[in-house]
Amino acid sequence: QGKINKIANKKERRGKRNWDIRFCRKAVRNYQTVLEQWKQSRRTSNDGGGFEDDMVTPSLVSLVFSSLLRCNWPPKELSKRVRDLEKLIGTLGKTSMTDELSLKLLEANGKAGNVGRTLSLLEYRKAYAPKYPQEFMYALQAIHSASLELRLNRNNFLGDHRQPSIDNPTRFLDAILVNMHQRKVPLENHFAAKMLETYACSGRAAKAMHAHYKVVMKPSEGTKRRISMKWNDPPPYYKVPSEISHDQEITLPGREEKLTKLEWECREDYWPRPLAAAFSFSDSLQNGGVGGYAPMELGIDGWNAMIKVCCHRGAIWRALQIFRETMPNRNLEPNAKTYLYLLQALARLGDVPTMRKLW
Repeated sequence: QGKINKIANKKERRGKRNWDIRFCRKAVRNYQTVLEQWKQSRRTSNDGGGFEDDMVTPSLVSLVFSSLLRCNWPPKELSKRVRDLEKLIGTLGKTSMTDELSLKLLEANGKAGNVGRTLSLLEYRKAYAPKYPQEFMYALQAIHSASLELRLNRNNFLGDHRQPSIDNPTRFLDAILVNMHQRKVPLENHFAAKMLETYACSGRAAKAMHAHYKVVMKPSEGTKRRISMKWNDPPPYYKVPSEISHDQEITLPGREEKLTKLEWECREDYWPRPLAAAFSFSDSLQNGGVGGYAPMELGIDGWNAMIKVCCHRGAIWRALQIFRETMPNRNLEPNAKTYLYLLQALARLGDVPTMRKLW
């Protein structure tokens, strides 16, 4: 492995090595088949079916899960295979849990999106010294992997209040912070920014998007079809920042009050709970008390994460407020990511005048 010069699938590159995905999948499948056969033979014989305990040592099982992670399975398929393999090895009852194995199981479940199992392994690893800071990154990776299905197939017609529970990861983040505090792991600024980014990993809400056109297929001569674009109506004026002024009071559909767009975006009864939860989590980080940590100041990465959350939830005015007021008040200079998130959000709404002002 790692010395193959030509590989058909370029996605097989992992780090400094080129992994043969088919070989890894075959190796894991053969190993699982051997364990299944021994499990069946043990039911019919008393001698253990000729099975050797060397096949399920903690070090070997850790290597098997490493090979499984190199099979390039999507998170949904990887989740099932990790759970099946872990259950199979557990039913044999011959593998003891070690520091190395628990860390590898934490990595595998994190990349597979098994959030509950990942948090359970974090709780189990409280008995060990936190020698590996990446184990908490694996816990955040579990939230991202579990949100991938929602991000790819999000049904915005359901509304934000009927989305899966992974859309609001606050309880998972609280559990991670409590575990870190109990193990005396310091909360650094870049990790706090990564935690805030989990509120934006489940895709864009309907308020943040607009379908400017649709593709229409029209019959033509013979069996051929002609593809054309049909332009839809422009987005509602209250979605586009350049269409209304900062202090202009408007009435939104289904509401009777007249408020500015920024005031509407600050109301928790109108905007989705994940957006309100993200600001509550951000305030708790700055005011202290969350997980037992002292108050901290968010850096540029943390406020960029909050801008990203606002843009994904359709709170453009709130994102612009962070850009124009919050960051200058804290002597923070916007970087490339700041402008990238704002320009992407404005482009989806077709707000060219505001994009030019930022540019």
